Amino acid sequence: MKGIRFKIFFIVLLFFLAVYSLYPTYRFYFVLPSEMKKLERQLANAKTPNESLAIQNQLLEIKKERIRLHKKSIHLGLDLVGGMHLLLEIDKSKLSPQEASEAVDRALEVIRNRIDQFGVFEPIIQKTAEGRILIQLPGVDRERAKSLIGQTAQLEFSLVAEPNVARELFKKIDEYVQKLKPTDTTKFSDKIFEIEPSDFGCEEEDLPEVENIIKSLDTTILGEWQILFGPLESYQGRRIRRVYVVKREPEITGASVASAEIHPYSGMETGLANTWVVGLKLKKADARKFASITGRNVGKRLAIILDKTVRSAPVIKERIPSGEAMITTGEINPDKAKEIAIVIKSGALPAPVFISEERSVGPTLGQDAINKGIRVIILSAIIVFIFMVIYYNLSGLIADICLFLNIFFLLALLSTLRGTLTLPGIAGIALTIGMGVDASILIFERIREELRSGKTPLTAVDAGFKRATVTIIDANLTTIITAIVLYWLGTGPIRGFATTLIIGLLVNLFTAIFVARVLFEIILNQFQFKRLPI
Repeated sequence: MKGIRFKIFFIVLLFFLAVYSLYPTYRFYFVLPSEMKKLERQLANAKTPNESLAIQNQLLEIKKERIRLHKKSIHLGLDLVGGMHLLLEIDKSKLSPQEASEAVDRALEVIRNRIDQFGVFEPIIQKTAEGRILIQLPGVDRERAKSLIGQTAQLEFSLVAEPNVARELFKKIDEYVQKLKPTDTTKFSDKIFEIEPSDFGCEEEDLPEVENIIKSLDTTILGEWQILFGPLESYQGRRIRRVYVVKREPEITGASVASAEIHPYSGMETGLANTWVVGLKLKKADARKFASITGRNVGKRLAIILDKTVRSAPVIKERIPSGEAMITTGEINPDKAKEIAIVIKSGALPAPVFISEERSVGPTLGQDAINKGIRVIILSAIIVFIFMVIYYNLSGLIADICLFLNIFFLLALLSTLRGTLTLPGIAGIALTIGMGVDASILIFERIREELRSGKTPLTAVDAGFKRATVTIIDANLTTIITAIVLYWLGTGPIRGFATTLIIGLLVNLFTAIFVARVLFEIILNQFQFKRLPI
């Protein structure tokens, strides 16, 4: 009995872990949307400023919770949630061979930076083997998707405020917000923390609130300054964006940069030995201006800003009369230097971009696909459940429990692995149900054969499982190998199908062989059946 108790404890533990894993998905897709709709209706009917402010704060908290929960939820593919699929090509006809070789990477960085700013969940932005750019934007309509990509990227070089200037500005913002909203106890400076002596940061979940405060500020509060953010990064186990206070008017723009190339550091500072740097070269007309700027601001930081996102803020080490500058990365790997060089060059798209393929999946179609997929799974599961109970009696009920756990554990693993569920993925789940039924039928038929030979129920179950296990493992493993090949050679929807099928079949091995055996042992030990209902 001790062995059975341990097995029961193990199954129950896995069940509660699966519940814990799926709860964020449930809350993200079912609870929060209804709460947001309810609050939006209340906001439309608000009668006083205080009531409106209170509802807006609640909406803000829900948006922050959505950011947190999305990281832990099952992601829905473009075919389910709706959105935009674009395939872009770059006109390289007027580019030199060297420019043409870099054109796709530069355009990719410009487009990725712009899309990231709009907070699109799970965008796919990648270069294809043919040198095109594939973009998939879930939850974004056609016009918005094209406007995201069509705008020209803006590159600026602006001076960064000293830390004490930034702190004073944050205090002024606190005072302004307090006067504007006397009942609001939230402080802007509470959401900003110091990372290093000269840097500030803001946690990802606080970003919506911080951005709202910045948008509401009177221009007289900020004066000559503006508050910008760096890209998302990890800092001490947290997802943050660095906060920069920079001059509103840029010192120079991307139009002044003639080239940005990477090379190993060759100076005298030992701490930078074997690291990569980015060498900047300005156009002749702007070199004198840059010399004057760097000469007046030695020791200060110059922010490199692309589309209002600060990509780098190096310290000016000396006056640069030659129109050449160097950005140090401190990285032995050249990837960081390449990224900065691409960002600097991508002040504008390197060449005209045109759409070679365009597909739009409307939100209504996406929701319709979700509803149909869910109905198919539920209907097929109900039919199978009823058939198993009618044909195999009590044993059929055990098979139904195993099928339920199979689907439940599959979805929990998808959530844990941050998997993406697509329409073909739902087909993979339906196929998994079929494979689960097949495994149960194999076991039950073997047990029936053992019972016909005159064995007791306990002995027949033991022998039936032993005889069926090899066949079940063989059938599932061969299908898993096929699914692995599909995942390896396939793309997009095919990978979605293969992913759910692989996970489902692995879970099926556990539920059909281990869980079903434990349930049989519990029933046979609890009730002394002379004839097993199967």
